[in-house]
Amino acid sequence: MRRWLIGLGMLGILSGCVTNLAITTPEKKPETTPAPTPTPTSMATPNPFAGRLLANLTFQNAQPGDALKVGLKYRAPGATNFVQSSITTTSDTAGNASFSNLADGDYQVVYDDGGSIANFGFNVPGIVVSDPITVTASQSQEASQSLELAWDFLSPIPQPGANLQSRSVDFSWSSKNGVSNPLYQVAIFQNADIKLAPLQTSQPSTDTAITLNLSDNVTTGTRYYVVRYWKNGGSFGGASYYGTTRPIPIVIPAQ
Repeated sequence: MRRWLIGLGMLGILSGCVTNLAITTPEKKPETTPAPTPTPTSMATPNPFAGRLLANLTFQNAQPGDALKVGLKYRAPGATNFVQSSITTTSDTAGNASFSNLADGDYQVVYDDGGSIANFGFNVPGIVVSDPITVTASQSQEASQSLELAWDFLSPIPQPGANLQSRSVDFSWSSKNGVSNPLYQVAIFQNADIKLAPLQTSQPSTDTAITLNLSDNVTTGTRYYVVRYWKNGGSFGGASYYGTTRPIPIVIPAQ
């Protein structure tokens, strides 16, 4: 009897232990969202022709044979007039001159021999400016413009250093190479700086010979004349081709 009671007591104790035993559930870790795979970014290929201009200088349709300094005039988009650019380069002896990284706009190629004075008996260009060419960052090929420097080897009249015998002067010259039916004009200057205002100019004409009666502004002594040319319908110094001979010294007689 006592053993049975003891057995029941032990069973009760064991039963209570089982009842109070805590069942632990493993902690659930939060699910992590995988990082998205980055989309490769496409690298834009630079335009190899952006802002590039090739000038080709010729002399009687042939290579000049010398390296020449070449400049530019520039007209910004929406602007009216061209302005002289500070950008210059030097051509190779074949006459090729390359410009790069140019801003969008219109350009004229400029050859300027620096103000040299004519001292021999044939026409030599002092300034030659091309028609305009447009250059952009999106152009699909390199912009190019040609410039013919030659002026036929025909003596201008009066020749350099001539002593004029009259104030009624006959001027004549050859046609400018590389341009078609331009206008010509004789301009007379006080000195060899032909970028200053002239003392007198003739009426523009397609003729290559004129007679000019010198005005009172053209005083006695050594003065300089040039023959200008420009595109018919345009203007000297304007937005189309133009140029001039070197300054030619002549001696003006007294009135």
